[in-house]
Amino acid sequence: MYKVTIDNIGSVYSGGTPKTNVAKYWDGDIVWVTPKDLSEVNSVCITDSARKLTKSGLQKSSAQLIPAGSVVLSSRAPIGYVAIVDVDFATNQGCKSLKPADSIYNKYVYYYLKSQTKELNKRGSGTTFLELSKAAFSNFEIPICPLPEQKRIVAKIESLFSRLDNAKDSLLRVRQEIKRYRQAVLKAAFEGKVFPRLHYSEINLGKLVSIRNERKDPQDVPNMQYIGMADVEGFTGMVSKCLFAKEMKALAAFFRAGDILYGRLRPYLNKVVAAKSPGVASTEFIVMIPETGVSADYIAWRLRTKDFVDFATSLNNGDRPRVKFEQISSFNIKTPESKEQVKIVQAIESRFERAKVLEDAVEQGLEKIEQLKQSILKKAFKGKLVEPDPKKFY
Repeated sequence: MYKVTIDNIGSVYSGGTPKTNVAKYWDGDIVWVTPKDLSEVNSVCITDSARKLTKSGLQKSSAQLIPAGSVVLSSRAPIGYVAIVDVDFATNQGCKSLKPADSIYNKYVYYYLKSQTKELNKRGSGTTFLELSKAAFSNFEIPICPLPEQKRIVAKIESLFSRLDNAKDSLLRVRQEIKRYRQAVLKAAFEGKVFPRLHYSEINLGKLVSIRNERKDPQDVPNMQYIGMADVEGFTGMVSKCLFAKEMKALAAFFRAGDILYGRLRPYLNKVVAAKSPGVASTEFIVMIPETGVSADYIAWRLRTKDFVDFATSLNNGDRPRVKFEQISSFNIKTPESKEQVKIVQAIESRFERAKVLEDAVEQGLEKIEQLKQSILKKAFKGKLVEPDPKKFY
């Protein structure tokens, strides 16, 4: 193998965007690839895009018509998504493309770029986000060997990847089963099937909790924990990072230990926290105070169940739907005595802990598969994956 720059193995293209407020430039039949399109690709090749250009849109922008079979790379937000486009297409400014020469196998380039995400990012520049310029992409080096050898390398990569993908599919199915199991546990717990002999009363949410409407200037409580919507993991209620109020400027919702934070924005995101210590939070949370004898954890888990999430989601439409407490307060919840609520929460969390052990093993397996793929690619482009055949190729 010997190294050459990308611009020595084919034609390099940049992209462009016509004016978005000119209707005649859009909804045509020219595929127009963006980094978002590439982020959603689950295969080597693509043939479509979310938006398409008209011929007029192509002509009135810096976008170029790129030949089918070209390799396209997202060059910003983020750098590193790759695909082969099987139709003539254009891209926006967030992509760089290569139409390989006849002596270059497009899948060989595809897999090489897949192996070079870190190196490509190192060559990016910019303050708001990293961007790989056309010059930086053109000057990026790639190891080259004769075309038949490229095809042998790709065939070996795909053979090994196929086995790994079969294993990955199995692990993804297990991941989905774990999600279904957790919802089944919650459903059974709150339908009274985990402890069927307990006495339950049907009580609406508005009688189980009241609302805390206190607001604080974060600068007045600089060392308090701050919880934003983005900091809460959906369904589990885990707070993913610790922020301090002093990092915020806008008024925040105050909460105490034992309160429940319910994410009212886009309720399908299922963000519910049972607070263990006082703090301040985004005003996108409704802060609920459990009444005497009501467990915060019991209510929090109830609000995470699928039937409640579906109910809250159905209440409002739009791109940024928000629910009000008045809308959800009439929801009926099967509620046993205080000590029995604790017993149910313990049963839920015990089962979830066992599921977490399996889930961690699944995630480790998926991570290992990605590591193996990178190892395969590394060997492939160092000439160590297949033995060269000098009689046939040299």
